[in-house]
Amino acid sequence: MVTLDTLNQQAISAALNQDWDEAIDANQTILGVESTNLSALNRLGRAYLETNQPKLARKAFNKVLSLDKHNPIATSNLARLRLGIKPASLQSANFSYIEEPGKTKTVALYKLAPNSTLAKLASAQPVIFKVNKHSILVQATSRSFIGYLPDDLATHLIRLLKLGNKYEAAIKTVAKNKVEIFIRETKRATKLRGVPSFSTKDTSRYYQFLPTEPIAETPLEIVDTDEEESPI
Repeated sequence: MVTLDTLNQQAISAALNQDWDEAIDANQTILGVESTNLSALNRLGRAYLETNQPKLARKAFNKVLSLDKHNPIATSNLARLRLGIKPASLQSANFSYIEEPGKTKTVALYKLAPNSTLAKLASAQPVIFKVNKHSILVQATSRSFIGYLPDDLATHLIRLLKLGNKYEAAIKTVAKNKVEIFIRETKRATKLRGVPSFSTKDTSRYYQFLPTEPIAETPLEIVDTDEEESPI
């Protein structure tokens, strides 16, 4: 039996590959099972926009607002429809949302930017990390601030990044006062073989497995201040 998680992955993959007909079919299937699925409704509206079906797009986004009247994705897309602006094309077509134990994680950000900023974001939009000494803030590729990674995860990732691991990330879901990103490990340093980037358990349990020798070089630009850069 195909699960909702599998259907969601299919819908996201279709959008990333810009296969909008497949995206429409996948999201309609999800809505046949769960008619109030906001993510599927927003993705369906996006697919209708990309296939030049504005009336159906407007209907999908209005359905979202009937369930969540402040939903920033639906609100911003309806505004684009009124102005005749096509949404920005999805980037990073090769980005995969397939879960891989130890290598991927979905994370909810905190200390978010205002909803007026979040409204400009879209699922599958790539994001970048700004690494400070003790925190990681997340930015859109336009360098606009989105939010922070949770402190415990940020501390763990900073150590892994300094030891040579690399990651990519993209927005998974956006809603009012909520942003989730999907992080994927793209390179594991030789000295970190056997050390997973992520776990379903407390990441602090990883620390005992990390190398303890001094770090000679760091591939990242760490902000040399104890005060976090203002996100606004």
